[in-house]
Amino acid sequence: KFVVQQYIRRTQDKFALADLYLPQLSIFIEINEPFHKNNTEVDRIRNEEISHVTNSVPIVIDCDNSIGNIHSQISKLSSKSNKPL
Repeated sequence: KFVVQQYIRRTQDKFALADLYLPQLSIFIEINEPFHKNNTEVDRIRNEEISHVTNSVPIVIDCDNSIGNIHSQISKLSSKSNKPL
């Protein structure tokens, strides 16, 4: 079961919404639109905090690419999830 826009408390006064969270696989997927290009340090810190709190691995899908490239990123992610953990 996956959860979209999962609320995650990062610190006492900060929270984040993980775009797609798969707790059974210990991963969360972050969908980065072009806006994220200007916030790489903020995104890195947020992903580290989410990873620490959830004990999950972040996977980033970069949507500032061609549709073919985005499909390729998703295919690579799908092939990872088909392998036994």
